[in-house]
Amino acid sequence: MSGLRRVAWDWDKVLKIYRPKPKRFELSIWHEKHWLCSANIGKPTVTGGKLRLDLIESNPNGSSIDGLVTDINILCYEIYAQAIGATELRITNPVNESVRDYYLSKKGFSFNQKENFCFREV
Repeated sequence: MSGLRRVAWDWDKVLKIYRPKPKRFELSIWHEKHWLCSANIGKPTVTGGKLRLDLIESNPNGSSIDGLVTDINILCYEIYAQAIGATELRITNPVNESVRDYYLSKKGFSFNQKENFCFREV
């Protein structure tokens, strides 16, 4: 395990929490010789009208697709949102202002300060 992680999410615990949610969306991005570049998980809101990306982590050691990982994650979530009829994509609880601002630099994203998430229409 790298000491470079910004947040040390326990992915085994996360999966146990999300496992009973049948519409959850899990995505791992692998590249070159089985190099894990990113892992994330999310779920639709209770009404199903929005899709939340709740946890996202890139490999802290970097990868050959650095700079593209977030864009790939957003694209995959957008496709899933369309498939389930969700009209909004949310990235919940950015870990700090720098990460929040990075998400906001992505096309079409705004920030809901009251509920602490970045969002974009699908």
